Amino acid sequence: MQLPLLLLFFISLTIGLKDDKLKKDDCGCQWEGAHLSKANMNFAVSLFKFLFSKTTQSPPNLFLSPLSIYTSLAMLGLGARSLTRQQILSAMCINTAQGDKTLKDDFKNFLKKLRTKEGNVELKFSNWLFLEESNQPETQYQQDVASYYNASVQSVSFAEPQKAGRKINEQVSGRTDGKIEDLVDNLDDQTVMVMLDYVTFNANWESPFVLQENEHGHFKVNQTKMVQVQMMHRVGQYKTYKDHLRHCIIIEVPYTDQLALLLIVPKYGHIDEVQHGISVQLIHWYLIKMRTSLLDLYIPKISLEQQVNMQDALLKMGIQEAFSDTAELYGISKQLGLKVSSIYQKNLIRIAENGTESSGAEVIQGITHPLALELKVDRPFFAFVYSKRMKTILLMGRVMDPSQD
Repeated sequence: MQLPLLLLFFISLTIGLKDDKLKKDDCGCQWEGAHLSKANMNFAVSLFKFLFSKTTQSPPNLFLSPLSIYTSLAMLGLGARSLTRQQILSAMCINTAQGDKTLKDDFKNFLKKLRTKEGNVELKFSNWLFLEESNQPETQYQQDVASYYNASVQSVSFAEPQKAGRKINEQVSGRTDGKIEDLVDNLDDQTVMVMLDYVTFNANWESPFVLQENEHGHFKVNQTKMVQVQMMHRVGQYKTYKDHLRHCIIIEVPYTDQLALLLIVPKYGHIDEVQHGISVQLIHWYLIKMRTSLLDLYIPKISLEQQVNMQDALLKMGIQEAFSDTAELYGISKQLGLKVSSIYQKNLIRIAENGTESSGAEVIQGITHPLALELKVDRPFFAFVYSKRMKTILLMGRVMDPSQD
């Protein structure tokens, strides 16, 4: 029996309406197109900080694809003008002077590299833009999104919002083999544009965990709450680093030699401190400092399905004009008053063992070894899927209580 190790579906949805002072983040650098991986990495960490800040109402367990949001913003930026485009590019950590080239040729090459298959890893993208049929999309925009993003602009009548929603949901369901359904359920007759993209990520561990359905362990959510969760268990060689200054341990669980899940596990009571200190430089430092050791490793199984509104975080990152009545999205359509009303992402994630039923070799991997250091991920933690080849974050998340869906 085969079980998916890590299977994620990320859908970013942008809705435009006819009509209807936050702190701006500084990426630290504005990268040119040749360095889109670095720009995406900086964007991902910036988004991480805002999503998980105390002032943002994010669910306790949250996984998302910054890459999916990044692609949505790029398509939006391609059709934006003036200050609206400048704010989008700035939040994306892209040099505004190189914006047009970056959003076209450079982004196309960036997505092509990401789609390159790595061993047992599958990463897929798809993009759509649905425009009210009474509005004529700009011909150049249609050509650009088709050429550079492999996306299409489709006409739909939002005058019949339920029918339009069914059409969009059917497309999403078909592309995700029925795993994402009923994504759109809040359209009204004022909607003039729906832009969405999805990312699917499916990967096997380089060394599978043992399938033991009755393996349970305790997970300490906070000082007063302890829950029982299913644990994945394996004895093997893993890279780790103990950060005494920031009170956390970092574990690398590889899919391939170029792609890994990085777990950052703070000590009890230090999750806010670690969260505040996460940076691009720190993640790179951890990757350099990690060393291999024999571990008796336990990781909780995770299964989540959720929808997250990204608007608050993006507003705090400086994307404000696109949500306002003065938005300039004339590159998409000459429709007056076109603006973004919401951007949200629907996620489906499952982290579990992977492989056939236990054989002799797998049983050996699963038993306790007297020289192995026991390491249990039994408290809230952060997770990043990091591509060493691209030097960027593909997926990221926080788990506060794995017993909750």
